[in-house]
Amino acid sequence: MTEARIWRRGPQLSAPQWQRVLTLLLVVQFMLMPPVLMMLPAWLVLIPVVTGSWQWQVLRGRWRPPGRAVRWSLVLALPLLLVLGGMHPGALDFYVALAFIGVALKLFEMRTYRDAWLVSLMAFFVFATLLLLDQGIFYSLYVFLGVSFCLAALARLHAPRGISLLGAWRTSARAVLIAVPFMLLLFVAFPRLPPIWQMPMASEQARTGLSDTLSTGGIAQLAQSNELIFRARFDGAAPPQSELYWRAMTLNHFDGTRWTQWSGSGPTADLLQGEPPAPAAAAEQWSYEMILAPTAQPWVATLEHLTTYQAADARWAVDNRLVWRENLRRPTGLTARSARTVAQADELPTGVRQAALQMPSAGNPQLRSQAADWYAEADSDLAMAERIMDFFADEDFRYTLQPGTYGGADGIDEFLFDRRLGFCAHYAEAMVLMLRSVDIPARLVTGYMGGQWREDGSYVVVRAREAHAWVETWIEGQGWVRFDPTGVVAPDRLTGSLSDALTDDDQATASDNWGDTTAPGWLQRLYWQWDSAQYGWQRWVLNFDADDQSSLLEDWFGDPAPGVWLSWIGGGLIFIFVTWYGVQYLTGRARLWGASRLEMLGRRHCRRQWPELPPNEGLTQWARRLHNRSPEFADQLSAFAEAVLAARYGPPAGQKQQRRLARQRLQTLRRLRAPRARETDEHRQQEDQGTATALQSSRDQ
Repeated sequence: MTEARIWRRGPQLSAPQWQRVLTLLLVVQFMLMPPVLMMLPAWLVLIPVVTGSWQWQVLRGRWRPPGRAVRWSLVLALPLLLVLGGMHPGALDFYVALAFIGVALKLFEMRTYRDAWLVSLMAFFVFATLLLLDQGIFYSLYVFLGVSFCLAALARLHAPRGISLLGAWRTSARAVLIAVPFMLLLFVAFPRLPPIWQMPMASEQARTGLSDTLSTGGIAQLAQSNELIFRARFDGAAPPQSELYWRAMTLNHFDGTRWTQWSGSGPTADLLQGEPPAPAAAAEQWSYEMILAPTAQPWVATLEHLTTYQAADARWAVDNRLVWRENLRRPTGLTARSARTVAQADELPTGVRQAALQMPSAGNPQLRSQAADWYAEADSDLAMAERIMDFFADEDFRYTLQPGTYGGADGIDEFLFDRRLGFCAHYAEAMVLMLRSVDIPARLVTGYMGGQWREDGSYVVVRAREAHAWVETWIEGQGWVRFDPTGVVAPDRLTGSLSDALTDDDQATASDNWGDTTAPGWLQRLYWQWDSAQYGWQRWVLNFDADDQSSLLEDWFGDPAPGVWLSWIGGGLIFIFVTWYGVQYLTGRARLWGASRLEMLGRRHCRRQWPELPPNEGLTQWARRLHNRSPEFADQLSAFAEAVLAARYGPPAGQKQQRRLARQRLQTLRRLRAPRARETDEHRQQEDQGTATALQSSRDQ
């Protein structure tokens, strides 16, 4: 490396300092690898393994540093591999991956003090960006641990005579703990600001939950997933378990194999916006609060018959569902109220009626024939729907997640009149098509059924395995009426959980859940304790919004004007911090701690007593100057200087003891004062007389 390049990049690291810093930076790199494995392409973890191993061999003198051609090839090739691997250059995870690559490549060429400093700061940034992908309680604690190791690397980098690995980590952990109270004050008091900008996630693919399309196998796949969808806490009494229908999606169009919300042209804009219906007279109502998981989907599941909601980014669709303006990328809070029944419109809009009567022109002839016979015997649309429910209840239908495949245009006929094996989607779509075949408006509704309650009944957890499908049909004079044929085939599915309705063979395919009754008691308790901690984290940390902040400050300070309190407290905290740090910096204290600060205090006391002391000299030189003028002061100053030098430059194992000794000697030194002017003059006369006597004696000799 040329002298010019060394000058630009700063002084080179000595071999011992290089080894100390590299060890901690390799620990930081390996701490970044588990999150990368979970959230980003797995091959990225090979980069720090290669660069770290190479750098370690260079340190030991076995390999040569990588040349410029190697470094530039990696800089150009690795981002290209990200794009070829399917990552979108405009997505957030693409830039997080680039930052991770940057840390590994900068470690690859680390030679100087500046390089090590940059690697540590870049690792800070990567840990912070990973929080954009996940903000769970465990992951946040993991990030705090990684940040402490980054600080430890900086502590080792700045230690002139070295510091042990444990000592560096203790120093960094102490710095993090000192910052925690100030962080908590800012979290509680600083005004909650909306995001200034947002970036799309990885191609915005849904992580979990129901899709906006449905084939009969889709819900069976969700039953094998234990992913969280939301948690809900009721304000007061909750509905019975059999009434926990969490409505998410209305599916109207059927092409013979797949259900979608609408046909290809879709609905008009005014059909997608509206206001929730009012509760029916004397209808029972339930208020509840939900924490929605980040599903990367815009639609959310709410309790059936939603009447009011509080969410600025949500909109109500007239087909009785709630839709977010953007995909849910982080845990989101929702406060809502639902009723047992709601006021219905007198007539069904033409567009909605047409969508609720659509069905393929051909296929499933037995279904059409049987439905026509029953409708001829029925005296009303309601009687027809009840006749279909009786058919499912009386015949030998079985609920299973492994019904096999019903293929072809007549697959529903095979299900109804031959095999009779299926789960909720099979029963719901069969009933919808039978009603539509006789011109009764009906639609397929998907969402979630029930959920798992915590032992104390404080909140309910709904996961993907609770996915469910049911039927709504339009009955003149009553409006949309829910029918759930699964309830007559497998009643345990409504009153209990999915596990209660499954056979032993189905249990093997469904996802395991440590919180249900099939798990051992100790495992259930452990599961719910952890889940409760996660719920509290999401409720009071991730979803601590302006309303929560106002309520908290109102409890503390009353209610003159919560916004004023927020402004005063937030602004006051910032003013105190800026003022304190400014004063510390201007007086030279901002970067003086430990032995350096003790030396500064000792020099300040000496200058106050002896203003004529030269400021460019050290404590030892000052002690020599003062030896004849004030021997006691000079002796104490010399002892203090020895303790300070030992505390700063002595062996690391004894520095703490030397600092304690220097602090004691500083207290002794502060009790000493400069002699008064008369005492100084007498002392000088005695010195002069003694000097003259000594000279006369030497002449006589």
